[in-house]
This record gives sequence, C-alpha cells and structure tokens, in this order.
Amino acid sequence: MRNSPQRDIDIASGPGKLCKALSIDKSLNREDLAGKRLWIEDDGFDPGTVLTSPRVGVDYAGEYKDKPWRFYAGGNPHVSRVRFKSGKRDLT
Repeated sequence: MRNSPQRDIDIASGPGKLCKALSIDKSLNREDLAGKRLWIEDDGFDPGTVLTSPRVGVDYAGEYKDKPWRFYAGGNPHVSRVRFKSGKRDLT
C-alpha cells in the first residue's frame, strides 16, 4: 500500500498510483489474467458513465498522444486530472 497519501482519493488516482496501492509491479509482466496470481473478475459492479480522454503524461507519443485511449468512470474522485482538447465522449 502507498505510504501516507495526503487524501484518501489520492491512493489510486492514476495508473501508477493504482499499481502501487495494489502492489502490481513488473514481476507481474506477462502474467496470465485468468491465472492464480492475478485475475480480472466480474463482480457486477456498474461504473456508470464511462468517458474517454487523451492519456495523461504521454507527450512523447507523437501523433498518438491525443488519441482518446484513456477510459474512466465519470465523476469518480479517484481519477487523475483530465485534459481535454476536443471535448469528452460518453461511451454508454
């Protein structure tokens, strides 16, 4: 678990922080997502409105930096800052 976040909503606000909070590191690279160490499970959770935006902190990605390849639950306080150039898209 992360050491002393300033606010509870900062524990997993972004993919790096989420991985730290869940102890996901490079030792899990190439791990089978249907395996025993790491898995994705459907617990019936409804995230509500799913939005897209450009990814954060990928200015090095050239023509792909502004692609809407970042997906997040609308209104979720745990999502890191979003930058918009051409508005947001609703995926529901």
